Amino acid sequence: MEKQMLRSYCFECDKDVEYVVTKISGTFRVKDKNIKATIYEAHCATCGARMIVDEVERKNGHILFEAYKKENGLMTAEQIKALREKYRLSAVAFAKILGLGAKNVTRYENGAIQSDSIDRYLKMAENEEAFWACYKEHRKELTSTERAKSDKAYDEYEQAAT
Repeated sequence: MEKQMLRSYCFECDKDVEYVVTKISGTFRVKDKNIKATIYEAHCATCGARMIVDEVERKNGHILFEAYKKENGLMTAEQIKALREKYRLSAVAFAKILGLGAKNVTRYENGAIQSDSIDRYLKMAENEEAFWACYKEHRKELTSTERAKSDKAYDEYEQAAT
C-alpha cells in the first residue's frame, strides 16, 4: 500500500506543503486543571514551522478532554457509549430515559466534557436496577421502534433477575 502524503497550508511557506506529525508530552491547561498528556504536533516538512491542522487539533482535543475526565473521575466517552449500548438504546432514547438533552449524549460520546451533575446521572445508569426503574417511568417518551428494542433488553434483565 502506498504511503499517504499529509498536506496542508503552511503560513510560513505561504503554500500547500507536506507535513510531519510528532508526539509531544507535557502539561496542558484544560478548563481549570493542568493535565499531563501526550498529544501531536504538525510541522511543515519544508521549513519546520508548527502548523495548525484541523485533523491533528481535533485528535488533541479528544486526548486532552479524555485525560481531563479521567483525572476528575468523570466517565469517558468510551464508557458512556458502552453503557448506552448495554441497554440497546440509541443516544436519543438513552437521553430521553435519563432526562438529558437529545444531542448531549452524542456529544459526550464524541468527547465533550460533561458536568459533574450530568456525570452523576450517567453513573446512576450503571446501576441496572436504578436504570430500569427510570426506564419504566419514561419509556412512554420513546418511539415505538425504540421501545421495542429496549423492551427486549428489559425483558432479558427481568429474566436474569429472577
